[in-house]
This record gives sequence, C-alpha cells and structure tokens, in this order.
Amino acid sequence: MSWRERLIIAVVLILPVALLFQKSFHQEMVLFSSDGPLGMIAGRQFVLPSGFSGMWSDSNWLGASMGTPAPNYTFLLFWLLGPVGTAKFLAPLSVLALGLAATFCSRTFGFRPMVCLLAGLAAELNSNFFSNACWGVGTRCTSLAAAFLAIAAIWSSRSGPWQVRLVKLILGGLATGLSVMEGADNGMIFSFFIAAFAFYVPLIGEGSPAKKILYSGTAVAVVTVFALFIAFQTVQSLVGTQIKGIVGMEQTAESKDKRWVGATLWSLPKREMLRVIIPGVFGYRMDTPEGGEYWGGVGSDPGIAEMQKLLKSGDPQTQQQAASYLQQAQWRSSGAGEYAGVLVFLVAAWAVARSFSRRAQTYSVTEKKLIWFWAAMAFVGMLLAWGRFAPFYQLFYALPYMSTIRNPMKFMHPVHMMLMILFAYGLQGLSREYLEKASATVAKIPWDKFWKYACLTAVALAAVGWLVYAAQKPSTTGNETDLVRYMKANAIGNAASPEDVARFSIREVGIFVLVLGLSVAAVLAIQSGRFRGPRAVGAGVLLGAILVLDLARANAPWIQHFDYQARYASNPVFDLLKEKGWEHRVTAPPFRLNEAYGGFAGVYRGEWMQHQFQYYNIQSLDVVHDGGRSNIEKDTYVSQFNANLARYWKLTNTRFLFGVPGLVDALNRDLDPVNKSFRQRLAFSLYRKPGATAISVETNAAGPFALIEFGGALPRAKLYSQWRVMTNDQAALTALASTNFQPEAEVILAEEIPAAAAGVITGGTAEYTAYAPKQFTIKTASAAPGVLLVNDRYNADWKITIDGQPAKLLRANSMMRAVQVPAGPHEVVWRYQPGLQAFYISLSAILLGVLLCLALPFLTRVPATHARRK
Repeated sequence: MSWRERLIIAVVLILPVALLFQKSFHQEMVLFSSDGPLGMIAGRQFVLPSGFSGMWSDSNWLGASMGTPAPNYTFLLFWLLGPVGTAKFLAPLSVLALGLAATFCSRTFGFRPMVCLLAGLAAELNSNFFSNACWGVGTRCTSLAAAFLAIAAIWSSRSGPWQVRLVKLILGGLATGLSVMEGADNGMIFSFFIAAFAFYVPLIGEGSPAKKILYSGTAVAVVTVFALFIAFQTVQSLVGTQIKGIVGMEQTAESKDKRWVGATLWSLPKREMLRVIIPGVFGYRMDTPEGGEYWGGVGSDPGIAEMQKLLKSGDPQTQQQAASYLQQAQWRSSGAGEYAGVLVFLVAAWAVARSFSRRAQTYSVTEKKLIWFWAAMAFVGMLLAWGRFAPFYQLFYALPYMSTIRNPMKFMHPVHMMLMILFAYGLQGLSREYLEKASATVAKIPWDKFWKYACLTAVALAAVGWLVYAAQKPSTTGNETDLVRYMKANAIGNAASPEDVARFSIREVGIFVLVLGLSVAAVLAIQSGRFRGPRAVGAGVLLGAILVLDLARANAPWIQHFDYQARYASNPVFDLLKEKGWEHRVTAPPFRLNEAYGGFAGVYRGEWMQHQFQYYNIQSLDVVHDGGRSNIEKDTYVSQFNANLARYWKLTNTRFLFGVPGLVDALNRDLDPVNKSFRQRLAFSLYRKPGATAISVETNAAGPFALIEFGGALPRAKLYSQWRVMTNDQAALTALASTNFQPEAEVILAEEIPAAAAGVITGGTAEYTAYAPKQFTIKTASAAPGVLLVNDRYNADWKITIDGQPAKLLRANSMMRAVQVPAGPHEVVWRYQPGLQAFYISLSAILLGVLLCLALPFLTRVPATHARRK
C-alpha cells in the first residue's frame, strides 16, 4: 500500500467522525457521557500524570482506592487532552482508533486498499461500539482495536523464520493484553476468541497433525503469557476491586445461584437480534425524543412476566401486590446500540454463502476455513449474549470466576468483531470476482443467479413484513392496535406516548427496507460487472456512501452535546458545600419526605452527585454507582447503624443533609433530643430556565427544599487524648453504635499503642493546612501525646510522616485512619502511596512491545501470503 493510499484512507476515516462530532469543536460544548462525565474526570482524584502513582477517590462515602491507572491509550488521552478536551474528543478518537486498527488488520490479511478502507469505516461506525463510546465507554472501542492488532500479529506469524514467528506471537500476546488493559472484562472476552484463533491458525496450515497441535498449543501459551505480562496491573486491579471483598463474589454454587439474576439482568432477548440489522426497531436511548426511546427487554426484571400473569388473576389482593411490584420494577435499561449495518450484514452473509460454493473459486481453501471459523465464533458469541433468555450462558457462568461478568450482552462485542471481519472477506471476494476477473468466467457460475434471487426474495419479504407491521400503526379513529396495547401493558412511554413509540418503530423498519433495497441493488450492480477494471473505484464510492450514510443516521441519536459552562454553573447550595469541601460530607436521608422531595432525590442522585458534586469536589456520603458490586466491609459497617442514623452521620463527618423545611424539628426530636444539633442553613427551590437543560437553584424562605446542618458531626480531623483498644472488629462496631460510647471524647483503636496519659481531658487542635485527595497536611498542637483521627476510610497504602519522620498508620473507629502524635506542635503529612510493582511490570511490557516493533523490520520482511490461494 502506497503512502498516497494510506493518506487517502486516513482522511476518509477521519472525515465522517469529524462531521458527526462537529459540535465538540465548539468551545462551550462537550459530549454527554454517562460512565465518564466531565464532573468526574475534572475531579482532583483524576489529575494526571501524578495519578499514575495511584488514585484515591474522596468524592463518595468514606473514600476508596482507585488503584493505579494503566499506562494505556485511554489514560494517555486523559493526560494529553485534560478534562474538557477528554469530554469533547475521547469518544471520536476512540472510534477513530478502532477504524484504523480494523484497516490495519484487513491489510495484514492481504486485502485490497479499498477493502481495508471500507472495513475501517464499518468498524468505526459500528453502532455497538460507537454508542458505547458516546455513552462514556470508549474503552470498548480501543479494546477491540487492540484485539484487531492481536489478530493481525497472530495471522502474520504463520510463516517465516521461527525467530520472526515468535516475535509476532509475542506481539500478538501483548496486543491481547492491551485489549484487557483497555476493556477490562470486555478485553478478557475478546481474549477468549483471540486464543481460539491462535490455536486454530496452525491447524489449517501445513505439517503433520502432531506438529500442528504442538504449534497450536505453543502459540496459545506464548500469547497467554505475554498477555498476562502486559495486563498484570489491570488483572490485579480487577481482582482487588471486582472480586476480592465484594458481596456475593464467592465462587461457591450457592453464591453463584444468588447472583444469577443480577449477573444476567443485561441479557439480549433473542428477538432483539433484529437490532443488528434494524437500528431503531426497539428504539435507541431511554431518552431519545419523538418516540425513539428504547422499549426492548434488556435490563428488565425477570419477575415482570410472572407479575403480569398475576395481575390478571381474580384475587384483588394478589392483583394489588402484582401492581405494586410492577410499579417498582426495572422494566428496561439501554445505553448502547447493536446495529452493524445492513450492507455489512449482507456482504458478510455473501462471504459465508460463497465459501460453500464448489464451482466458484473465490476463496482459497485456507480462506474458506477462516470464514467458517469466524462465522462459528460469531454464532457462539450470539448464543452467550442471550444470557438468561437461553440455556447456553449457564455453561459459561458455571466456569470459575466467569460469574463475575455482570453483562452477558458483552458477548455481542465479539459478534460484531466477527461481522466486521466477515464483511472484509466478503468485500475481498466481490473485488476478486467482479472487479478484477473477466466477465465470461463469472457468467457461468449458477451460484450468482441463486444469490440474486435470494436477495430479491429477501427484499420482497422485508417489504411484506413492513406492510404487516405498519398495519399496527396507531389508528386515527382511536382504536388501539395490538402493538399499542403491548406498549401500554409494558410501561412504555416515559419520554413519549406509546403511540409515538409505535410510529417510530414502524418508520425505522421502513427505513431498513429502503436501505436493504439499496444495498442489494449495489451488490447486484457490482456482480453484473459494471464496475470492472478502471470503474472499480466507483464500486468503492457507492458502497462507502451507503455504509456511511446508513450508519451515520443510526448513530446520530447516541450523540448528545451540551453546554458544560451552563450545566456546571455554581449556585448558592454548591457555594456553601464546596467551601473547604474536604472538611465535611453531605447526604440525602434515605426516608421519603413528601412527593416533591422525591423529585429532588432524582436530581440529587442523577445530576448533582454524578456531575456537579465531583466537578466542585463536594464530598457525599452516598455512592453514585457501585456497578452492582457492594463491598462487604462497607455493608457490615453501615448495617450496624440502621437504627441510629444520627450516630452514623456523626462518625462519618456528615455535616450537611438535604431535606424539606420543617424536617429539622423532627430530626431534633427523634434523632438528637438532648443536643438538638440539627439546624436549617437555607431553603431553596429548583427551576429550569426556558430553553435550558441545566437545573438552577433559587434560595428563598418558602422554598420546598432545605439544606440542613448537623452540628453534632465529628470534624474530619480530630485530636484525642483518650482512647481504648479493641482488636475484635465486631465488638468495636457494637461499641461505636452504643449510646454509652462518646465519640467526641474517645476513639477506638484496632491495635495496641501506649496508653493515654491519665487526667488529660483536652485532646488539642487539628487543622488542615493543605488538601488534595491523595496528599494532605494537618497541623496539630497538644499538651500531651494524642491520637489524630481522620474520618476517612482506612487503607494500608496511606503513609504518614510527622515532621518529616515516618509514623505508623492505625485503624480507628472500625473504618477510619489514625496516627499517634507526640505532645506539642507538629506537621502531619498523609500520602496515598500504593505499591507500583504491577504498574512497572505492565510498563516494562509496553516498552518490550515498542522495541520488538522497531526491531521487526530489521529481522525480515513479512511475506504477504494471505492473498495467495492454494
């Protein structure tokens, strides 16, 4: 491939991405992101490059270790772009990386430049990955990009001197590990299919069966070892944050059975495989306007079907219970698309069908075996993606640690990868037969007539199917169709009416029929020989136009920009809470106050906690999202104070609570009748300016909501002169919850230290002089030795120095951090310093990969043998 061709490919790949994300170039606009909002990445815990030595999140609950970021593509972009730049350009750069990797992989297979370009476009605009990137999970794009590089390296290792083959297998293993570093469990899923490919490639080569099997085993071993080498840090982090110490992640049969429902909630219903070829038949996002909201079954509570049956029973009490259940149940949840493109599916199907033709020598024997392999792997991935809607996932779920994967739909990622590869094989086959060969050769193949009639039949059946479906369009006379009745019965119509949703779905099916007709016409025109020879470029332009326009239209609903300056504007509530935000926490009480407060709770959790609080470094006792994995230690601690919320708020330094005017009297009466420490700081109301998306706050005495201050909360840092030692964790928790224990006067330590001085009552003073999430300084002064308590979560990776000298970290009050300080004035510095051995291991593996890539051209030239048919 010439440099001119490479430049053209790069420009063509960049152009549609730039056009789709053009609003990102506006100064005030950033891309919506659910899983990586601007507020989160702008928080002080995400500061890079210092974060590469460890990150500590202080924004939720008592703090948590975020481990050490992997030295991968995504975090490199975080570092280079900064928070706002990341919010603008991480998604487009992620999908562009995927397109480039798919192009490179296709070229390694020996395909024509035009084929490589179209394969790259199909990859970067694939709705499964494109929508995830827009949702804030661009790592799924970069994970697949690394998987493509691994496949390319493994394929190119099949011939040449053994040293070169070994180097390429090592690079394949490192690329597989990069996929894991980018996509975590998604990368692990890709690695299963990469390993299968590494095992399969030698089996279809030359040599005796024993030699083939030996080389297959060796290839898998090399790929696995070097994948683990480079992904060592990520794997260690996944075990520490997703498995170890997480509720229900024990690998017992009983534990697996208990979490089956939660682990398979995001399964793909079989009928929703239609989404692969019809993008909006089940809608798009949950908030897509004009009837485009998602109405499928992904994320649905499995008990809904049974409750719907009970709702039809004749027992009023049973009906009431079923109705109450359905009102609280989660009906669906979608943040991703599944559309691969009609043209992609059609051409991939052509490749598979053509590979079974005996007369047409379009593909070599080796290529046919590869096409069958990718088709088989796509079928396996599809079966597993169905999750609880089919029996196959149970077999996978029973394997050790596979039950820790929470989303069976993730297996659709490799399914789409296989479709992209098969699409490239189909394009290459079309090019060989109808853009290069003589027409006389082609005309004698009966298979072409069969394919032509099959395509025309498919278009006709699709058109008839659409007409039947269109008959379910809502009637203007008011009579309900079966489709509308189904939608009303299944709680559809959050953002639009069930009638609008039905019309939208019918329109999407109609568009599918149109695109299918255009795609079939384009393929048949190519098969007719009209684009042979010099006109072959026209075939590429025609297919590219259909591909880009179709996928761009389907991806448009996933792209949502907003004015971040308006959305993240401060208000009186934030102004109060962000002042020395590290000295207090805020929470919303878990009990229902009134109907209006229910609406505020949605704003608090869905908007403020996920966005503005993290943006302004306001620390909340609540957790934004735990990914369905609750920590055992945290749950044990919280459950101890279910009957004594005031003690819980006191020990956790929760000084501010949201509520309603008048709640103060109830709190003082029921939770703190002696000290009456609750007082209202301000009342406020929420409103939205006309045409604005941001929620504004107005303070006024008659406001329906209130910010309440709890004066009884312990300071974030407090110096004690009295302490007791309790090495039994449960006994310490029981003592903390007891009304006989006075947390203001005494602290409980989990290990022995010298006893407190007798007769000393005042503990002294403790004042923050500098603060950052993973390093802060406290100035203390006391007349006697004391214990400095910091009401942040204990973690052994916190290091302490007192006046520059190392000091021992203590665990206090069950969950908190402490240190013993001598009498007098001192400067106590706390630093979060996790071990970096795993980080250095992964970094050294990356450097090894770079060196091998640089050395490879000097070892030998890679023979392009893939295009050679045997």
